[in-house]
Amino acid sequence: MSDRELRELERRFRATGSFEDERALLRARIRSGLLAVDRLVLAALCGDPVAADLLPADGGRLLTQASMAAVIGVSSATLGKWSTKRGCPRSPRRKKAYDPVAVMRWRRRRVAYREEASLAVAMAIGFLEREDPQAAWRAAIAAAWAAWGRSEVEGDRERAAERIEAIEARLLDPSLPAAAPATAPSYDLPWEPSELLHRARASSCLEASLWHLEAAERARSASSPDEDALDADERHHLDEAAEAAFWMIVYRSAPEGGTLNARVLARVLRRSFERVATAIESDVPPWALELGDPLAERVGAREAGRIARPELGPTPVDGEDPLEDARLLPTPRQLALARRLLAQKGVDADGLAAIVRPEDPDGPTELEQLDAWLIRHLIDELMALPDADGPADEASPPAR
Repeated sequence: MSDRELRELERRFRATGSFEDERALLRARIRSGLLAVDRLVLAALCGDPVAADLLPADGGRLLTQASMAAVIGVSSATLGKWSTKRGCPRSPRRKKAYDPVAVMRWRRRRVAYREEASLAVAMAIGFLEREDPQAAWRAAIAAAWAAWGRSEVEGDRERAAERIEAIEARLLDPSLPAAAPATAPSYDLPWEPSELLHRARASSCLEASLWHLEAAERARSASSPDEDALDADERHHLDEAAEAAFWMIVYRSAPEGGTLNARVLARVLRRSFERVATAIESDVPPWALELGDPLAERVGAREAGRIARPELGPTPVDGEDPLEDARLLPTPRQLALARRLLAQKGVDADGLAAIVRPEDPDGPTELEQLDAWLIRHLIDELMALPDADGPADEASPPAR
């Protein structure tokens, strides 16, 4: 494909922002050798539907059971049990091999309990670090912004935003002075469901997320530079930063007072995880796919004297139902992909309902009424189904 044709596809995508135009642009770049499988995998790990749709079988690469267990942070035996007893997908093409994108997709569905949710957040950072340490940093910063979006105290919000802005600037320019060391904050993670009702703990979790990001910066400065891997302390603090951000959102999304039964708890955890996942998906895939750099654009806007912060939904106000406020609507791109996959897989309204009803028995089953978490679940399930008219003819990314 000629440069002129590529520029025309990019111009069309920039004008419409549509799923189909983005897909056409990325397919053209793949066929021209301008977009490697590494970047598709990186974007797909962040939940990008276009990248996931374009990936070849097995996501472009496989990991052995030992390597996958090391990335996740569990023993090889535990991973094996997950595969035999809990449905963690193995590759059908190679014995005891795993596709990182398929495993992350499986993990996203299992966030209904505390341990499962914490591990899902840590896995996201671990997978991204393996592909590109810069992506792990950007994901942890995006998680902090997601937590900031749920902060309710105006003074805390402004101070937190200023600290995240400084971290973003230092990520792009490591020569900027680092944040002064501070005492590690004390914060509580919920060990029992009833503890999620203590919404006052949210502020300490946000403070902890920011402290760990700044500690990761200091670990990075103190270690020998290595663009291909994170320092052990750096990785630890990024994990902790993302996890604290997630639990801040959980505390803010749980109903204040009353009771928290299993169904409400599952909904709180899923919607909170989706808020983090959506923030990461908004920031990392455009950079990975060379379609833009939201973080660099924010830094540039601030240098020009403008306020630039992610759009993460309205801040809760007194009197609103925090559980309902935690509900995120799907993006137009997610809806477009869901509609395309429903047609491609030959799934009708009854089939759609059969997919989403087990995840939310009392919720809606019409596509336009599903929240972001259910749309993402629907897309994952549909992509695992065979096409109604046989496999589509997709471009194969160049070998790594």
